[in-house]
Amino acid sequence: MAKLHSPKSGEAAETSEQGAALIQQLQQRFAGFWQRLITPLGAETTAGIAPEDDYIEEYLTTLKERAYLERTIANQYRGRYLLELIQNAVDNMHKQAKATQAKKSSKSKVDLYRCHLELTPTALYVANDGLEFDATDVRGVCTMGQSTKPAGEYIGYKGLGFRAVLEITDTPEIYSGAYQFGFSHAETLALLATPETSSRLAKVEVPLLAVPHLRLALESEERDLIARLKKAGYATIIRLPLKGVAHIYDEVREACQQLLTSHTLLFLPYITELSIGIVDKTGVRSLATISKNVHELSIRPTSLSEEVRVSRLSFQRSEANASEAAGSSKAKANSKTEETSEKEKVTNQEDWLLVEKRQPCPIDSPELVASLEDSTWRTLTQVNLAVAFPLARMPWGGGDVFLKRRVDPLPFFAHFPTQEGSGLGFAVHADFYLSASRKQIEWAVPYNQWLTQRLVTFSCGPVLEAVHYLYPDEAALVEILLDYSYYNDNFGRAFREALDNKLASCAFVPVGNGLYMSPNRVVWTPLEQEGVLIFRRVFRYPGQDLYYPVLQLEEVYSSTKTSTEPTSDSSGTYESTYSSRSYDTDHSEYGYEVDPYGDSDRTKSTTEGAPNDQLEFDYKRIQRFLSSLGVKKLSPAQLPPIFGQALHGWKTGLIQTGEICAALALWYAELAKGDQEAGLARRKLVEQAQNLPVLPTISEGWQAPENREFIFAEIPKPSTSYFSSENTLIYDQASPLEADNQSQPLVFIRPDAYELAQFASLVREWHVALGVRPAK
Repeated sequence: MAKLHSPKSGEAAETSEQGAALIQQLQQRFAGFWQRLITPLGAETTAGIAPEDDYIEEYLTTLKERAYLERTIANQYRGRYLLELIQNAVDNMHKQAKATQAKKSSKSKVDLYRCHLELTPTALYVANDGLEFDATDVRGVCTMGQSTKPAGEYIGYKGLGFRAVLEITDTPEIYSGAYQFGFSHAETLALLATPETSSRLAKVEVPLLAVPHLRLALESEERDLIARLKKAGYATIIRLPLKGVAHIYDEVREACQQLLTSHTLLFLPYITELSIGIVDKTGVRSLATISKNVHELSIRPTSLSEEVRVSRLSFQRSEANASEAAGSSKAKANSKTEETSEKEKVTNQEDWLLVEKRQPCPIDSPELVASLEDSTWRTLTQVNLAVAFPLARMPWGGGDVFLKRRVDPLPFFAHFPTQEGSGLGFAVHADFYLSASRKQIEWAVPYNQWLTQRLVTFSCGPVLEAVHYLYPDEAALVEILLDYSYYNDNFGRAFREALDNKLASCAFVPVGNGLYMSPNRVVWTPLEQEGVLIFRRVFRYPGQDLYYPVLQLEEVYSSTKTSTEPTSDSSGTYESTYSSRSYDTDHSEYGYEVDPYGDSDRTKSTTEGAPNDQLEFDYKRIQRFLSSLGVKKLSPAQLPPIFGQALHGWKTGLIQTGEICAALALWYAELAKGDQEAGLARRKLVEQAQNLPVLPTISEGWQAPENREFIFAEIPKPSTSYFSSENTLIYDQASPLEADNQSQPLVFIRPDAYELAQFASLVREWHVALGVRPAK
């Protein structure tokens, strides 16, 4: 008959009687039925019924099936053992936070928590600051799919994730509070073995995590490392002796190194520090740490701040080396308890803007949860939603940050990144219903479809409103929202379609002065590259309740020029580091800013190694994206009669004469293109212009073409003394012509009407259409 393990004399000093009693109880539960089944083998029981051999085979078959199911689940979770262990740590931290808050006032802050991984050539240790294990936790590890954690409150609600560790170990161990236990196939089989059944059990497989066994005697180095982790304040330590498989240590080391990214902690609560110590095969230990700092931002209006919580997340990764041997008593277990032999070196820093729904979103239809047919979700009544935007620091230094452009498409997140590609330039998190492996999101699940609509509404509503408040007129947001076309599978495509449908009616396109309009109220100018600025300076109001997007979306950064210093002339005109054209630094009067940040000082040189392409747009993609959502290209025929507006701008000194002439000529040229209707519009424009003061003259200001004869001014651009002597110059130049035209006064067009070289010929064509002829 199999004997249950009992602690030897003196062993109980390393564990509590409560812990030993629970372990023995679970062993009895597993082996008790087997013992009753085989005792006495072949003899009649007190009820007079002899156990049949089939009963024993049925029991052994059940054990094989449970072992097969355990392996299958472990395979489904392949590659996620580190995430599952961190997830369990967060759940323990949540329990700790609830217990702590219950003892504190409601205004008390939640404690900060750490998670530490230590890899040696023989084992992986995972330690955390969460609440210590209790009896329920021990039983939960030993069962499959019987989690006591309610969905929506805890991450690990399926009760399956711990089986992911079987990818790297056959003998996992847990040290937490009163419980020190591990798992072993050999020890579990020993519970069943008797002289009468040894032959039957020779080829029997048993589930590894079904039965816990006390772990009281460890090698000195292992015991010392666990003791140091406990001394450092960690409440729970999981030890995973590595399988004796070639390259397993190298694979685990690579997985640990890949874990230290902002994605791991982006949507995880509680953990503010994740550290990984790696001891190589020569005994040299290195330490890498990623820390998260959360700073909640103040936003307005109050109604928005009550709906969302906006935080700036700063992730900082640091590295340090320690030269001591891993097995020595001086080996470091945690960077916070013992100083490393070398100073920590910061190697990377990232910033994110996190927007969370302050109150969880209620599930308005209980049938959505019921249709999941998942007992762990039966109590789910509300879900959490969050969106995060990557930020980048100014390339020339300083503490300011802006929305990061051209980000590699991110996956969907369900606390951790899934393997479901989103094609988005921002991160999306929600309590999606995932596959058993927690890697995929099934679009066919009605609950996920409902959650998608809620998430899209949240993203296109309060999230964008918060971003607009913090980053007014930020054109980069449009590029971040567009489709990267990297998504995979049905869910990514369906989510993108739902997002675009919502964006089509969403006011997200910046049009200047902090205003945002839906795409169907925004138009591109009818010009490409050259002429956009002049056109928009003159024709500021496209009419029909339409708006131009901010100029950055059309023109700034369109060049790949990478000069390292801005240039300046006496007029205060700057050439941007990232643009090949020179513009005035302030155009706020016109409802937009040419300087991408509204501050000409920010057009300074980039720091060495700064990625210039972060400040460039892919305009073709942006135009395709916005056009698909309803942005149209402005037709000149849509413009209202705006000569008066243009002339008013000239009179107030805001627009140069040449720019007005060029803009009118451009409009004329645009109308000349296309079908017969455009030609008719052009002729109508010329007829209207005959009665409007559209010709700038040297001596008489702006004049209408009728009843006067105008000629091109061939005189050079006047100097500062020109206007004081302009009459003399006019008569000197014009006298030969006046002699032949005594009946009709002659008027010269101002020279600065043609000062813009790239538009001079176009303006002359416009003037010819109005009856102006060149001087002889």
